[in-house]
Amino acid sequence: MAMFDLHRRNFLFAAATAGVGSLGASVGGSLTAAVPGAHPAHSPGLNAHSVREFGAVGDGQHDDTDAIQKTLDHADKQGGGIVFLPRGQYLIGGSLHIAPDVVLEGSFRGPVSHVQAEIFPGPISHQNPRRGTMLLATRDKGSDRGQAFITMENNSCLAGVCIYYPDQNRVSRPVPYPWTIRMRGVNCTVDNVELLNPWQGINATGASRHLIRNVVGQPLKTGIYVDNCQDCGRIENVHFIPIWCQSQPTRELMFHEGEAFVFGRSDQQYVLDSFSLCYHAGFRFIETKSGVCYGSFLGIGADASWHALVIEQTRFPGLLITNGLFASFNAWSLPGHRIDPVQVVVSPSFHGTVRFVNCSFWEQPRHVARVAGSGTVGFSDCRFSAGTADTPVLDVDSGSILINGCEFQQKAKQIRLGKNVRQAVITGNLFDGPIQIDNQSKLKIDTSSNNAP
Repeated sequence: MAMFDLHRRNFLFAAATAGVGSLGASVGGSLTAAVPGAHPAHSPGLNAHSVREFGAVGDGQHDDTDAIQKTLDHADKQGGGIVFLPRGQYLIGGSLHIAPDVVLEGSFRGPVSHVQAEIFPGPISHQNPRRGTMLLATRDKGSDRGQAFITMENNSCLAGVCIYYPDQNRVSRPVPYPWTIRMRGVNCTVDNVELLNPWQGINATGASRHLIRNVVGQPLKTGIYVDNCQDCGRIENVHFIPIWCQSQPTRELMFHEGEAFVFGRSDQQYVLDSFSLCYHAGFRFIETKSGVCYGSFLGIGADASWHALVIEQTRFPGLLITNGLFASFNAWSLPGHRIDPVQVVVSPSFHGTVRFVNCSFWEQPRHVARVAGSGTVGFSDCRFSAGTADTPVLDVDSGSILINGCEFQQKAKQIRLGKNVRQAVITGNLFDGPIQIDNQSKLKIDTSSNNAP
């Protein structure tokens, strides 16, 4: 493991375990006006209301569900507006509904993250003002099929809050909850939100042109699920990392079952600078009743994962994955169980197209990629410093493969072409050791354009 990576991971794990402080910054204290319950955006003609005006307390003990919903409903009746949550811990025993053109906004103005020691003990007070706006969700513990904690309609926005499940189990295996945020309208926005420890984070089904930006947290089972989106969804600067809990039951759940980003149908999806750490699958592309995904994924990463990417299906014009950083290794395996991570898994049912451009793959997976199906997979200007001595870096069982201008840093078998490979182009690559291509196909492979010592 590279020294930089070791230091980065050790810092992350130490911070989460020991509570060395927030990994982000809250400016909640400076954004609340001197008058309790006031919102700094109040001005003539702006429909903005504080939940304190409708009776919300924010002490972490009194159930503020009704007061917050009354404020949201009032904004809806006014044709839209801003509902402000001043600094505090708002216990929500029910669920919240954000109507069209309504904004539910807390005090955070940037992506924040907490460790467990920062959240409790005690309610918010003038002596301890640095926790910003937190929503404490308690409804439907033990079931993942209930109503979402927050439901969003067309043109609505949720911003500046941390959502925390105080009854979630940190000692034994965490328990299910319904979705934390359910986007069910077009142009929904989630911005500067921490999903500290939800079972399921954001469901963007039918939420065309969604914008999910500056989101941090530790979703335990599923981070973001996108499906039936027919126009240009956007996900930017989303980081799912183990900041809440690293107990063995939680680690096992995430590493063996957790999925950070899942995409069903999404037409021209855009994902930028988004990252996951220690999940079973960092990014998964599936086929649903609505269809499959195509889009552009720039600057994404998955570290310490069993699978960085699982690609079951895509649709034309395919997936373009650029400037990606991917690492897979036996990070959190069960005691006594051997795990053989594979960074990129392409399903036998795959018949689409995917391109990896200027991506780096490292650590110690069994394979960087295991490719099956009848589609086309391409690697261009990629760097492979991952793999084991007894297995090929790229294990291509079938379909078509393009490998151009890549660098292989292994002095072992680099590529296997199975007997069902239909087409293969392997040109202009650099090999640190002898070229070792196990060609079981009927294709004639010309390796003369590749360079080896």
